[in-house]
Amino acid sequence: MAPAFTGLGAPYGSRTRSALDSACFRIGEPVAAVRTDGAAPESLRIDGGMARNRRFRRRLADLLGLSVEVSAEPEATALGAAHPARCGGGVAEGAAPAAESWRAETRLELRLDGARREEERALWADAVSRVRAAAPHSSSFG
Repeated sequence: MAPAFTGLGAPYGSRTRSALDSACFRIGEPVAAVRTDGAAPESLRIDGGMARNRRFRRRLADLLGLSVEVSAEPEATALGAAHPARCGGGVAEGAAPAAESWRAETRLELRLDGARREEERALWADAVSRVRAAAPHSSSFG
């Protein structure tokens, strides 16, 4: 949960922000890989428990540089995972109906400029590097 490795004495808000930022940057790793492969995603669709957190959604959009679409169905991923079983059982046909049923409840546009986003990413990467150096045998970082 870098960069909040200041101990339990850190202010609650700092630890919360650090946890959210850490999740956002970790989500950003596969997004960066997709970009490296030449794709240019414009938005990211999210659902589930963390998607209900307004601060998380805002930080995700800003730190990833993408619009974030929050599913109207809180557990859209679970429904998508169950869809092949529905197809196999003859209840549904093909992937198109599942994809077409997805709809956004909210869409957040990024507000953070690119220079600030890169500065925050560099600070986070530096903090992670320092934690890894201090705890080289920890499996929690990577």
